Order: sequence, then C-alpha cells, then structure tokens
Amino acid sequence: MLIVFIKVFTIFAMTAVGFAANKTHALPDSSVVPLTSLLINISTPCLVISSMCGTQLTDETVRDTFDVLIFSSIVMLSTAAVSLIIVKVIRWKPLEDQGCIMGILTSLNSGFLGFPVAKAVFGDKIFYLFVIQNVVLNVYMYSVLIMQLNYGQKSKVSGKGMLRAMCTMPMFATIAGCILLFARVKLPGLVMTFFSTMGDMTIPLSMVLVGVLLGKGQLSKLITNKKLVLVCLLADLLMPAIGFLIVNWLPISAAAKLTVIYAEAFPCAVITAAVAEQQHKNARLVSEGIALSTFFSLGTLPIVTMILMRLYGGLI
Repeated sequence: MLIVFIKVFTIFAMTAVGFAANKTHALPDSSVVPLTSLLINISTPCLVISSMCGTQLTDETVRDTFDVLIFSSIVMLSTAAVSLIIVKVIRWKPLEDQGCIMGILTSLNSGFLGFPVAKAVFGDKIFYLFVIQNVVLNVYMYSVLIMQLNYGQKSKVSGKGMLRAMCTMPMFATIAGCILLFARVKLPGLVMTFFSTMGDMTIPLSMVLVGVLLGKGQLSKLITNKKLVLVCLLADLLMPAIGFLIVNWLPISAAAKLTVIYAEAFPCAVITAAVAEQQHKNARLVSEGIALSTFFSLGTLPIVTMILMRLYGGLI
C-alpha cells in the first residue's frame, strides 16, 4: 500500500509543478492551447498505440473488453438517472442550468486525466481497458450529454454531428490499436520504441497541464458556492460508489470491475464546457464545475485509488 501511495503522490506532485509554473508565468494561461494540442494529438495517441500493441490477445482480454463496453454503458446511464434526481433534490436554480449540473455530475475525465493515472498506478492491462471505456465515454459525451444539457427543452442529437465530434486523434489511435491487436499484428521494435517513447511524456505532460488549468481558475471564489461544491464532491465520490454497487457483485474479472468503477472517480471532463458552449448553455458554470471537481479530485482520487487497490489489486 505504501508503494501505491508513493506512486499516486508522485503523479499528483506533478500537478503542483504545473500550478506553480502558471502562477510564476513560466507556463502562462496562453500555454494551455499548445500543451493540450500536444497531449491530445501527439502523446496520447502514441501511448494508446504502444499500449494496445503491447497487449497480449487472450480469451480473457476479449472477455474483459466486452464486459467493460457493456457495464460502462450501464453504469454511465445509471449515473445519468441519478444526476436527474440530484438536481431535483438540491433544487438547483435557475432551472435552465440544471442540465449543466447533470453534465458536471456525469461526464468523466477518464481519458485526459484517467489514461496517465491508470497506466502509472495499475499498469498496461488497466490502461488498455481504460482506452476501451473511453469508446463508451465518447459516445456518451456526444449523445446523452447533449440531451442532459438541453434538459426540459427539445434537443436534436444529429448522428452525423456525433460522428464528426468523435473524430479525434485518440479515437483514431484506439481504432488502429484495436485492428492491430485483434489482427495480431506486431509492429517492428524500432516503431514500438518510437511510440512508447513519445507516449511516455503523456503522464507528466497531462498532470502539469492539470496544474496550469487549476492555476488559471479562481478556486478561492468558487469554493464559496456551497451547492456547486456539493455537486462536485458528489461527482467525485458518489458516482464511483454507484459503479461499485452495480458491478462489484457481477461474475466479471477484477480488472473489468476496477476499470468501470475507477473511471467514475475522475472529475468532470474538460470537453464538457466546449459541448455546453456549442449547445448555447451556461459554459461558464460548467467550467467552474470542471475546475472545482478537478481540484477536489486531488484529494478524492488517491483515496479511491487505494481503496480499489486493496479490493482488487491482488486479483488483477
């Protein structure tokens, strides 16, 4: 358990470096766009390819792949239903912002933040399953999330628009990785070394970027919004608890259970604000929820990580 704590502490210490770099203007607010582009379009796709091509295709891998696809879908739809109950119970006003709160509660940063943390703490096997979970997440973000944001109003989810929005480099890398994995194609050692080396920058880069984003936000002001604080804590703690209650008793592998539950522990996805802006909703409120839930996750994620390691670590 001490080893797990050291790993988690080391990862999140990188966030402090990014925060300090932003406050000292070594990495100013303007650095967010190029850093994000480097992360999303170069390092993460390389990490996905190197990991998937390094995965051994076994009956267990195939079974876990389908289990994660199925049960991640079930858990995400369940948390969406719970988010509707929460906005009613806390009586969030104005009413037109209730959809934004539902989005903050259910959209997950299990890619941008989840990939490096899962790989660093649990290794390549869980990282591969996180990549599979993100297939479900991508579909969710451009279908169910849009309906949530337009809660109480007529909304039209365009199939063509969904496909266009999902055309990202990590998604292309996932598709390519799946083809190579299931076709049992082995890349030459030189090519694998290239992808592996490029992908290795994802962990420090993503955590430094999270620190820069936190430095950019005004957390001291946001922390006074008690209802938003409650929402963000529920997003970081209640949602993985729901995932646990759904999948822990199922006859699936410990790796699949851990993946489905752990993904729910990650804070609100950064892309949620862009989707809200596109839907002409309160993107500022969503951005505040992203900042707060990410800040709280610095405390909640290590706790959830160590609990899951104790529950499933020895079974993976």
